[in-house]
Amino acid sequence: MKEALQPDPNAEYKQLCFTCPNKSHADLKIRLAYDGLSQGALFRVLMLGYVQQDENIMNFIDNFKEKYGVQRERYIKKSKRLRSKGVQATKDFALDPEELEDIFDLIAQEHPDL
Repeated sequence: MKEALQPDPNAEYKQLCFTCPNKSHADLKIRLAYDGLSQGALFRVLMLGYVQQDENIMNFIDNFKEKYGVQRERYIKKSKRLRSKGVQATKDFALDPEELEDIFDLIAQEHPDL
């Protein structure tokens, strides 16, 4: 996740904007200063963790969805089951994220048109 803290200056980027109450923004700035993070670094790390389905972040999201009724409980449970099966399949085939990345790199080299 280190790349989320130091983005690649040669990559193309999209800018994300959202609104929040002034108090929430002030509280966020205080916490960021305490933790030594920039706003951009925090959101890039969270986004990367969400996209890569980091277990801690996914648990947080599931708890949020349950607490605030964002999604039906059966869909939340189904998502958890599917993620659990994915983790188990990864363990069964002894594939870690770096090995998966290598496999995708090999596929991209063999089939650049994909």
